[in-house]
Amino acid sequence: MLSPHGLRDVPILLVDIVGYTSVYDDAKQRRDAIAALQRVVSEAGRVLFPYFDVWKKWTRHGTGDGYYFLLDAIPPQVVAAYALLIRDHLAAHQRDHGRDLPLRVRMVLAHGDVDWVDDQISSDAFNVAARVIDDVRLKEHARALAEPAVIAATKTFHYALERDLRAGASELPVAVAGLTWTPFRALDKHGDVHDAYVLGHGWDEKPAPGEPPTGPRRLRITILLGHSLRSRLPEAIDLARIAVDAWRGSGLHVEVRIDSASEGALRREAGRGCDLLFFYGHGSDDGRLAFVEGPRSYSELVGVLQGDAFFRQLSAFVVFACHGTAFAKDLPCAWVAFDRPILREAPKGFVHALAKSLGHQDFAAAVESARASCAAEMESPLAKQLRTSEEPGLPALCVGPGTPIVTRLSAGLAARVRLAFDGVVIDNVRYPDHDHFVGRTEQLRQLLDLPSRGADRKLQRVVWVHGSAGLGKTALLREAAVQVRDLVFHEDDEPISLVHVS
Repeated sequence: MLSPHGLRDVPILLVDIVGYTSVYDDAKQRRDAIAALQRVVSEAGRVLFPYFDVWKKWTRHGTGDGYYFLLDAIPPQVVAAYALLIRDHLAAHQRDHGRDLPLRVRMVLAHGDVDWVDDQISSDAFNVAARVIDDVRLKEHARALAEPAVIAATKTFHYALERDLRAGASELPVAVAGLTWTPFRALDKHGDVHDAYVLGHGWDEKPAPGEPPTGPRRLRITILLGHSLRSRLPEAIDLARIAVDAWRGSGLHVEVRIDSASEGALRREAGRGCDLLFFYGHGSDDGRLAFVEGPRSYSELVGVLQGDAFFRQLSAFVVFACHGTAFAKDLPCAWVAFDRPILREAPKGFVHALAKSLGHQDFAAAVESARASCAAEMESPLAKQLRTSEEPGLPALCVGPGTPIVTRLSAGLAARVRLAFDGVVIDNVRYPDHDHFVGRTEQLRQLLDLPSRGADRKLQRVVWVHGSAGLGKTALLREAAVQVRDLVFHEDDEPISLVHVS
């Protein structure tokens, strides 16, 4: 209902495209995706026609990568039906056009008052919906689910829907009564928690009666390696191999992702969500870690992510770097770090022991067990320099048994590199130990740029290297093969192949 100050008790629907910046390569694809979504929401909106004067009641606004709707005087059950029909129309789009233009969305239903201040929307209900739709676990749920849409609802909409259904179900083209809503708690960038619901049983952690879930059962582990052309740390690759072997053999229900320590990688992890974050690389006594773009402090990384919500939702951040505590002391989550310079080999035994200990201990106890079991390897003074946060303390995080998976890694870790020419060993690309490569950093950086997607959506690139005899073309390609093996990280379902044509 319209009041002198705005709308009262109005249903709100937020629709946001999943992977808008990562799925679509250019501005044209993004425009096509928005146009496709516009057709979907318009066609699905026909459910509203028999009941209401839609053009007077229905307010639709673009948000850049989606829409929000103010559905004044429309019953919550009809709004819920509208969301279901959007999902059905998206399924039809995926079936007919998904190969050329995939389109998946997150939707959040809300209910409350809406006012305007200087033509800007002012609404607590709208703000809560916006925070729920940006929850990192909901984003991960949308990424992992095969459905074309994930539908969530705020607590106020869920209550309004139940009240509306008790008053009598409308005759609708889709069934709304009897839907299963699983409760969860959305965490916003300010650290505030909002009670909400997600439609269906797809949420990983099934709630106990009357209790919200604690999160996905599969523990999400990300390891960022501070090894790049700018800041070399070859030992990081050895640690990555040890970590992959340790987690693969752990028998735990974990998902492991290995990536370069870069701002782009951090944004990716913030978008999908993470439980345990590891960093292995150089650190400085002024609290900066070595990223691809240069040294970064915690406050600078918060600026990259435009907020600290990602760090707040972490169960723990494990920093394997010299002076790691200088960086970790400002973290809002639990952390493990060294407070002095460390031997480069020190963390290797710790990573293996931690994976082994998590099979029968919670995270806090596993850290202590790992510290004790590898004290000899780390040397006693180093083991004593391993620090943990006091507030918050290490979480009592438990991991159940299951099939561990590694979903992001480098070609070398996947053992999928295939090269055959003098000096390069098949399945184990390496540059001869006695002939170290020096220089050509800019050319290597160009060769390591991630390839673009072709018309078939496959990542591909052909590079022609030319020059006078003896200039170092073969040496450059050999070194590029080594660096691709170590430094180009990718999703496991999109392996990288290198081909040399002589």
